[in-house]
Amino acid sequence: FEDFLANLLEGPARELLDLVRETLLAPDARILPQRARLHAAPLCAESQRAFLLPPALVGPRSDGLDFGPIVELQMNDMHQAQIDDASGFLAPPLTMMDHSFAESLPRNWSFEGSFSLDTAGPLDGVCFWFDLQIDDEVVYSNAPGQPAIWGQMLLLTPARWVARKGDRLAFSLRFDGHADRGFWGWSFALGPEGGEARERHQANTFASLPLASATLGHYQPEETVRLNLRARELALVLSLADGQRSAADIAEELVRRTDLDDPDEALRRVFQHLEILRAP
Repeated sequence: FEDFLANLLEGPARELLDLVRETLLAPDARILPQRARLHAAPLCAESQRAFLLPPALVGPRSDGLDFGPIVELQMNDMHQAQIDDASGFLAPPLTMMDHSFAESLPRNWSFEGSFSLDTAGPLDGVCFWFDLQIDDEVVYSNAPGQPAIWGQMLLLTPARWVARKGDRLAFSLRFDGHADRGFWGWSFALGPEGGEARERHQANTFASLPLASATLGHYQPEETVRLNLRARELALVLSLADGQRSAADIAEELVRRTDLDDPDEALRRVFQHLEILRAP
């Protein structure tokens, strides 16, 4: 099985595996890969930061344009990166999760830990990746420097923090799943071991959505519900699916009652709408 996104927990993998496990697998079946391990490490990643936050977007500009809102969205987003090797790591990786695919991937998950930095230098964030344990001997990984196609996930600090050897970086990461996607939240705190943090940062991917207050207003209980043209077409098709008409009959009605004048296009749309009825 392989239908993972680079952050492992999002996407259709959880629901697909649950469905297969519940309906198809014999009691002695094996799932390959057997396990997944989620790892994280703090790193210096100047080129990745410059790509995601070009210097021209940060700070005052002579033309008066303010890219601050875009920078804020970027700081709250989780970025897919291609990190060539582990030479930029400021501490050894931590294992955040060790999951057997004999069980469901978690819909909600969280981790809290800390890195003891054994290297001084600029700190640009934390990256994380996963290893897939295919069988007892074979591991396929998207760790930095590995050839896996996914790349890694990168969580940026708001600026290039100055890390000192012996510093402690407290780190938390959480995932709240919704259908085949979800929201992530994370926090950083950098400071001396046993002392007060010099730098702190919190972010979450909900804050990276470019939503206006008017958009959020669409989700109020008192909102008046109106169907757009596409929804009216869907409602018509579903109302005609009465167990008596064929798909061709419904397509003919669609041509008769709407602006559609192409029978082939009408039939294509009927099949598309009827997928709702075929869903489990």
